[in-house]
Amino acid sequence: MALLLSACGNADEPNTTPGENSGANSATAPANIGYQVIKTYPHDSGAFTEGLQYVDGKMLESTGLNGQSDLRNYDLETGKIVNRIPLDGKYFGEGCTQLNGKIYQLTYQENTCFVYDATTFKKLKEFNYTFGEGWGLTNDGVHLIFSTGGSNLFFMIR
Repeated sequence: MALLLSACGNADEPNTTPGENSGANSATAPANIGYQVIKTYPHDSGAFTEGLQYVDGKMLESTGLNGQSDLRNYDLETGKIVNRIPLDGKYFGEGCTQLNGKIYQLTYQENTCFVYDATTFKKLKEFNYTFGEGWGLTNDGVHLIFSTGGSNLFFMIR
C-alpha cells in the first residue's frame, strides 16, 4: 500500500482569483467537501517537505533547501528517523518515490535523480534528466512519473 502526496502550483496556468474565468465553467461554483481529522502524527517541523510517500508502515520523505536537503525514512507513529541521507549542499531535494526495491529522489534545478537501495538507503547511482526542473515524483508500479511543475507528466522506465 502506498499513499502519495504532492503539492505544487502550475507554472503553465495563469493566476486567477475566485470568480475570474480560469477556462473552466465559471458559472458552476466548486462543491464544498468536508473533512474530519482522525489522527495526527509527530513530524519534524523544521523539515521543508518536498516529497512524501507512505510505504510499509514508514514515511519516506524528501526535504528541500540548499544545504539542508535530505532523504529520510521514519516511523509514522513515533516520528523517529530510521534512515537519513543528507544531500550535498549544492542540491535542493524535491519529490521522491519507492519502486521495485529502489528509492528515487529528484533535485529541483540540478537535473539529477538519486537512486538508493530501499532497504539499506545506500546510494546506488544517479542519473540526469533534461526535461525541466524536478518537482513531483511518483510511480504507477512500472514507470517513474515526473512533474516539472507544469501541466505535463513524464513517464520513465528505470
